[in-house]
Amino acid sequence: MVELTVTDTVSGCQKTKTRNIQVSKPAASFSANQVNGCRPFQVTFANTSSFNDNTSWLIPSVSSNPVGNQDSLQYTFSNAGKYDVQMINCDATGCCDTLTKQDYITVNGSNPDFTLDSTAGCLPHTVSFTDQSSSQFSSIANWQWDFGDGSTSGQQNPTHTYNQRGTFDVTLTVTDTFGCTNSETKNNVVSSLQPVADFTTISDTFCKNQVFLFNNQSSGTQLSYAWDFGDANNGTYTVSLYVEDNYGCDSIIQQSLTVQDPEMGFFADDTVDECPPFLVDFTDTTQYNIPISSWRWEFGDSTFSTQQDASHIYTEPGVYDVSLFVEFANGCKDTVTKQNLIDLDGPDGNLIFSPKQGCTPLEVCFNANTSNTTIGRIWDFGNVVVSGPDTICHTYTTNGIYQPTVLLSDTAGCNFLLESEDSVVVDTPSVDFGISSQVACRPATISFTDSTTTQVDIAEYHWDFGDGTTDTVPNPTHVFDTAGTFAITYSVENEIGCRDSSTDQITVYPQPEADFSASDTAGCVPVTVQFSDQSTIADTGIVEKKWYFGDSDTSTASDPVHLYDSSGTYTAMLVITDKLGCTDTAYQDIHVFPLPDGIQVDDTTICAKDTINLVASQGDSIYNWSPGYGLSDSTVASPLAYPDTTTEYTLDVLSSNGCPFDDTVLVNVISLPQLSVAPSPDTSMCFGDTVQISAQGEGVGYSWSPPDGLFTPDSSFSQASPAATTTYTMQHTDTNGCSSYDSVKVIVNRSIASFEEPIACLNDTSYFTDQSINIGGQIIKWQWDFGDGDSSTVQNPAHLYDAEGTYPVDLYVKDNNGCEDDTT
Repeated sequence: MVELTVTDTVSGCQKTKTRNIQVSKPAASFSANQVNGCRPFQVTFANTSSFNDNTSWLIPSVSSNPVGNQDSLQYTFSNAGKYDVQMINCDATGCCDTLTKQDYITVNGSNPDFTLDSTAGCLPHTVSFTDQSSSQFSSIANWQWDFGDGSTSGQQNPTHTYNQRGTFDVTLTVTDTFGCTNSETKNNVVSSLQPVADFTTISDTFCKNQVFLFNNQSSGTQLSYAWDFGDANNGTYTVSLYVEDNYGCDSIIQQSLTVQDPEMGFFADDTVDECPPFLVDFTDTTQYNIPISSWRWEFGDSTFSTQQDASHIYTEPGVYDVSLFVEFANGCKDTVTKQNLIDLDGPDGNLIFSPKQGCTPLEVCFNANTSNTTIGRIWDFGNVVVSGPDTICHTYTTNGIYQPTVLLSDTAGCNFLLESEDSVVVDTPSVDFGISSQVACRPATISFTDSTTTQVDIAEYHWDFGDGTTDTVPNPTHVFDTAGTFAITYSVENEIGCRDSSTDQITVYPQPEADFSASDTAGCVPVTVQFSDQSTIADTGIVEKKWYFGDSDTSTASDPVHLYDSSGTYTAMLVITDKLGCTDTAYQDIHVFPLPDGIQVDDTTICAKDTINLVASQGDSIYNWSPGYGLSDSTVASPLAYPDTTTEYTLDVLSSNGCPFDDTVLVNVISLPQLSVAPSPDTSMCFGDTVQISAQGEGVGYSWSPPDGLFTPDSSFSQASPAATTTYTMQHTDTNGCSSYDSVKVIVNRSIASFEEPIACLNDTSYFTDQSINIGGQIIKWQWDFGDGDSSTVQNPAHLYDAEGTYPVDLYVKDNNGCEDDTT
């Protein structure tokens, strides 16, 4: 039991209270589904306590932190050993109990481990394994090894030989006397190494002095190489490649290669003839044990063939060597040549001539240089055919490119056409040219077009325009700046030095000079301009005048007058033309300035005392409004206007270009409706009472604001009961939308009764303190009712209660405005 006594130090009053407290102690208890097993060992613990509002589980040898906080715990023990288990159990009041069961869980099992004497070696690779396994509560009863290459062993400490290359995982599985089985795997622990020597060649047979390419295909890590190319034994070589890796493991490969030259040969079905053309068939007779991949025949007359067996036609007499080039599939190449194999008789010679080119007429002398067997010569000069001696001359009289030949014949009846790789070029250019215009006005831009005919390319062009200037391009354009008649001479020279020229003429007339004056070049819209022609011209005389005023209008009058009725800048032009068609143009800009904009608002109506913005277009102008009364500023573009009576305002504007403008606007002013409100000016009332306010006027709409505390705020009169002093404003609107305003103030007076509740002890004096509040006046009356039949009218009375009990105390107050309140 607990007892509490409290004492009031002011009044001395005391009171005592007692209460019974129940104290309880939770008892912790738990169980496990199993307490002994092989690792990994999973155990489920259950809280069997009577109180289990909050539970924590700990395995002290595993962690200092809780491993669970539920009523039950499922936990897996990974390592063999004996383990304490601790549970902390707490009830709803926070009372806790701790229970620790020492060596409660026993986990059996082995810790498999092993070592090996060699982790890397050459094949065959023998490795000895040593068991290092342990068991805490038993001994090892069985061993099982997996060497990773498909082999196993049941010995404790086995020896194993690896006969294949690779990297191997080794696994040891042990079983103890409790039957617990555990395994240990060491990944990539054994590397059995054996390099493999290997190489390739494109063939096993080669020619003498042929470069051999050996492609090393050996495999292994960090290899070193040793080549032995062997000694010749009847043309056979034994090539060896020895390789060794960084562990000292080695490998060797040998391959036999044969070095043997092919037996080259070919024959021709015929080798001698009297006259060309001569057809010969060639057959390849090469012998070799490697296939031929390509052939090339060279026939001695600058021609060749890539066929295996070729046929060839000889067209000129002579003695020819024939060669055969072959390449075999192994890259071996060989050649056989038969000199003077082909002997072809018949007439023969060497055609030469001089000169080979020249201007018309051109004499050219030819020499056939024939052999003694030649008895006939027929000459074809390209434009005529004649029979003649070994040496002959011919004159070409027309331009052209000619291919001369001579047909030779001998006593055996053989004919042979003797040709030359060169041609006879005969060319004197024929000059001609075109002129874009032979009559023009100064300055005259004339284009010249070359139309020369020639057999060979032109090497040089030369123009003389007759005004002291020249040009060297084929199609020039030239400007004649002075008037007159000019002789044009055009000459060319071709690549073989032949020249020709031609002459023509053009006439350039003086140009008229257009000019005019304008009466005004700047003004305010509209602008009337008088144009006066002041052009000058030579004897040819003006035949046409055309005026362009820049606003799409034109005129052909001599001195026109034109009206510009829109603002802008216009380019006026006068174009004159003389009787030769020569023209000139004169220009003059005409600036037409816009009038400034006027007032942007229409005539308007406002209510008296209202304001309107008289808006005019803003700009770099001077503004003047009149009359100036009722305006915020009479010198700005858009002043505020608030006239008392109807007023017409005039705006005079002068733009920055000196263009004037005036405009007017009428502001019609409507008088406000008459309005009076009551009571006037103010009235007062007590809080919670009601007072009537009213308005009377000429209009049609009434609206009181604010509407708080009003019964009918949109009526001419309303009952008002505001919570605090409020000024009500009446807006009275007529049929024109004009409003008058007046207001009435309702003053709210208020008394709020309040007192401090005293401490009352039996037969002691209690003191009551008035805490009432007054707004708008002064409290003048207090009336106390103490609830026991006694009362008082003083502001702060004292009273003695002589009997125990609970008493309602009432205070009534009243101020000098008659406002009253009470509180109990």
